[in-house]
Amino acid sequence: MAVNLSYGEAKVKIKLVFVLLLAIAGSGCALTQTVKQVDYVPSVDREAAAKISGKAVQIGLFGDNRGVENPALLFNKKNMYNNTMSGAYLAPKPLVEYVKDGVSASLKEAGVFSDTSGLVLTASLEDFDEEILMGFWSSKMRTKMTVRFSLHDGSRQIWNDTIIGKALIEKGDFVKQAVTLTTDDVVKQLMNNEQFKAAISGSEK
Repeated sequence: MAVNLSYGEAKVKIKLVFVLLLAIAGSGCALTQTVKQVDYVPSVDREAAAKISGKAVQIGLFGDNRGVENPALLFNKKNMYNNTMSGAYLAPKPLVEYVKDGVSASLKEAGVFSDTSGLVLTASLEDFDEEILMGFWSSKMRTKMTVRFSLHDGSRQIWNDTIIGKALIEKGDFVKQAVTLTTDDVVKQLMNNEQFKAAISGSEK
């Protein structure tokens, strides 16, 4: 049976359908999970590595303590109003694995890395956050990564500290660089930590 609508009623229905389509399209983009290909090659601070000597260091458990369901999570997506949505950017592997790769590369450069014995270095990824800085012509991303490290000699903890790595990304793929640059800063600070170096050398107080 045909239903005759007035011009006003038809106009209202068209508007409702249009708004619904926009909502579906907008939410669909925000709800998707995008895996970013992160080609992380650790930027080793060779000057800092040359100043480290002492006992061999074995890489222990590097865990994620951010309270997220997926340890590969980088950032949640945001809409045009900067509100956090359900969509997310993911790395191909757990984020803390990049920290582990960076630390391993630096310890190898220092000549103190061991696969089987020695002191044991553990880490816990506590936070990884970003902030978009909007400019008139361009935007920037400011990132912060918090990692808690501990060094053990058998059952005895001989050193621990929390390191906050930071980066400011001004061009290129912001999400990919957020991983590489911020991780490199964490590792660089670790390798330049005087108490960490003293603990490896056996001169910790």
